[in-house]
Amino acid sequence: MGSRMPSQRPTDGMGLGSGNPLPADAEYPAEPDRRGNGRLAATRKQSARTEQEFQSLSDQIGSRRDPDIESLDVRLAQLEQSLAAITDRLDRFEQHVAALAEQASESQNRVEADIRRNENQLAEHTAVLESYRTAVAQTDDLVERVVEALESLQSTVLDQPAAGAVGVN
Repeated sequence: MGSRMPSQRPTDGMGLGSGNPLPADAEYPAEPDRRGNGRLAATRKQSARTEQEFQSLSDQIGSRRDPDIESLDVRLAQLEQSLAAITDRLDRFEQHVAALAEQASESQNRVEADIRRNENQLAEHTAVLESYRTAVAQTDDLVERVVEALESLQSTVLDQPAAGAVGVN
């Protein structure tokens, strides 16, 4: 036959370009890194190129029908289904990444609010403790003065009867 199949391209790390679709149960990383968006874009470009190659191959095949072309049509349909499945999975992955980013942002906002609330409570508690320390110091001074006054009063009261008894005799 005169038609020539395009050569296989090296894979981009995700199985694309090799003619092997990703398995349906392939797992995506729980925490996408900054390279995830680059990989997603590269995969989309590869997907677009593959679709163009499919269209080109389909155009080349044209109206000729023979057993090899029938098998190519079947394979082409399988590849298109695989491509559609990959595109759907990429869309879900993109949505998952966006949801994770939103959750991370919400968590960060909650943590920041908790920190601010804790800092305010700490400042209030520090002020209350300082107020208690001042009150305790003032109470200690007052008790000391009262004790001194009582001792002075006691010595005065005890000294008066002895002075009065000496003067009476």
